[in-house]
Amino acid sequence: MTHESLRELGIGPRFSLGAVLEALQVSRGRPIVVKPAEWLEGTGATGLWIPFEDVDEILHLPTSSLLYRTQIILHELGHMILRHDEVFEAKTALLEPFLGQLTERATAHALARTTHRNDYEIAAEKLADEMFALIRGASSEPAYFEEILG
Repeated sequence: MTHESLRELGIGPRFSLGAVLEALQVSRGRPIVVKPAEWLEGTGATGLWIPFEDVDEILHLPTSSLLYRTQIILHELGHMILRHDEVFEAKTALLEPFLGQLTERATAHALARTTHRNDYEIAAEKLADEMFALIRGASSEPAYFEEILG
């Protein structure tokens, strides 16, 4: 059974990583940029989604494993699909006076530190697993997701 939030994207039978990215860009009204971030090494985080006003950035731990990298990216896309930015928006507003004193990298590092045992992380991971299964089952997606990951 497909998660309701995923169905709302209206991707259809030709499910692929590119189709998810395209549908989310349309839904959110801004581009999504996916790129490696070496500074994530040693932080305890493998990926980080940063929703800016004009772009969504997904940063991932550089890895030679395309499957692992894909799972990291799908996890971050899961957060987008589940609209976790809206959940945390109010909480972030309380921190704004303090965040202005930190560098962008320090802020991102601090936000990346989280336990994988909270409901938001579990929900995003379950959705990532579902998307991975849908992508692998679609005949339109090249093996190992070369379309997006190069």
